[in-house]
Amino acid sequence: MYTYACEYAQVLNLQNLDARGPGISASDAGEAKLDVDRKDFWELIQMDTFFRLLFNRPPAITHNMSSWKVNLPWLSGSLPLGPSAVPTVSFLVGSRLTFIVSCFFQELETSGCDEASIRPKTEEKCREICQLLAEYKIEDWIHRLLADGNKGDYWYLGDIAMMAYTYVIFMLHKLAVLGSKAPHPVSSDTEVPDAPLAAEASRRLLRIVHAIMVDNPYPETMCWLLNMYRIYVAYACLMKSILRAADVRAHSDDIELLKMVGDAIVTASGSERDFAPLGYAGGTSRPLAALGDFD
Repeated sequence: MYTYACEYAQVLNLQNLDARGPGISASDAGEAKLDVDRKDFWELIQMDTFFRLLFNRPPAITHNMSSWKVNLPWLSGSLPLGPSAVPTVSFLVGSRLTFIVSCFFQELETSGCDEASIRPKTEEKCREICQLLAEYKIEDWIHRLLADGNKGDYWYLGDIAMMAYTYVIFMLHKLAVLGSKAPHPVSSDTEVPDAPLAAEASRRLLRIVHAIMVDNPYPETMCWLLNMYRIYVAYACLMKSILRAADVRAHSDDIELLKMVGDAIVTASGSERDFAPLGYAGGTSRPLAALGDFD
């Protein structure tokens, strides 16, 4: 569906929405529709970038951006941080994430690029992603919306936050397998990133995942989280950081988080037999939880 959407967008020539001749301007009604089309196209770019990083696919629509003639949509510069601003803030943050990851890909494609030269730049981009979420207080906002029962808006922001932390994890993973053309990244434990930035991103991602699964304890939620965000990679990443620690008990909060996520997986899986192995794997954090019990 994603590939078809990219092909359809190019057939419609959405990448040239602003290729008007000199002196030609759109009416107010036409400009409003143009802004909607621009926003839709840039959201497709965000998705193309996401799929490219997570699934190691070639770009479906962002391979020839230099020839595009499409502007970003007009957005108000003084938005209140309330529910009415959620879609716009989600778009703003998503667009900035896309630019950050696009720069990461450009650096990967630089001649002579290797892990040693690109790691400092990548880690700086990861910090920039985390600072971006902190700037808009996205996580606090998500939990307030959850408490208010505002499902529509917390899905908007939850998607952006989970996308951002997944970017961090997979950008760092990409460095570990630099030059690999494997279709399925993170296929073994040795490929799970173990950088502190990856562990922190995994921790924050799993907190959001747990809150969403508790509020939506259904197999469909599990399918979405597993397929879209590869949450098992974040789980493995945080588990790896605990097991490599000199003192496991110093990570009692992380151990408890893994246990809560594991319990939420079991609950959300329900009677679906396909999820039984995952529920069992989630239970492997319980022995760690015993080590973190100081009582």
